[in-house]
Amino acid sequence: ALDPSSVLGLSFSIDGIDYSNTSGIFSGLTAGTYYVTVKNSYGCISDAAEAVVNAQPATPSAPTVSVTQPTCNTATGTITVTSSTTGLTFSIDGVTYTNTTGVFSGLSAGTYNVTAKNAAGCISPATQAVVNAQPATPSAPAVSVTQPTCNTATGTVTVTSTKTGLTFSIDGVTYTNTTGVFSGLSAGTYNVTAKNAAGCISPATQ
Repeated sequence: ALDPSSVLGLSFSIDGIDYSNTSGIFSGLTAGTYYVTVKNSYGCISDAAEAVVNAQPATPSAPTVSVTQPTCNTATGTITVTSSTTGLTFSIDGVTYTNTTGVFSGLSAGTYNVTAKNAAGCISPATQAVVNAQPATPSAPAVSVTQPTCNTATGTVTVTSTKTGLTFSIDGVTYTNTTGVFSGLSAGTYNVTAKNAAGCISPATQ
């Protein structure tokens, strides 16, 4: 390659016609093949050197994602990228692109911007993924027991709770009771639990 600064009076062309360029730098060129020639102050023109400008690398599409939300028993969530394009790496912070599987697990609650990078270093638009907070687990119910009497053979267990939207169970299986009153109970030990709308079950009160 010729260093333009080493020879005075040179001008350059990429089309063999226009020699107005004296710096030797041609910028803003679209993809294609260019034939570069040099003209000196005497009007002599060099042989052409071929220069190929490649097409712009493609930018990946915004990733398609799914979120596995935290549950009553799992405090963190998982973001999974689904893509049919190979050779991509993924990020949830726009900085670290070491993830090649598209699975980000153990995530705390928050909003994540998921992007993909291809081998050319082009980064996709972001797809926002929200990991919800872990559903709260109800406290163990406070209960009172009305014991059998001389005239009543069965007892009653009553749950006292200020929380709304709970269902209750005395066997850990059936949660159809919304009042918290279990009557007609024969003698025995019952483990009373509460379930909320998220499906989280409290510790038991005996």
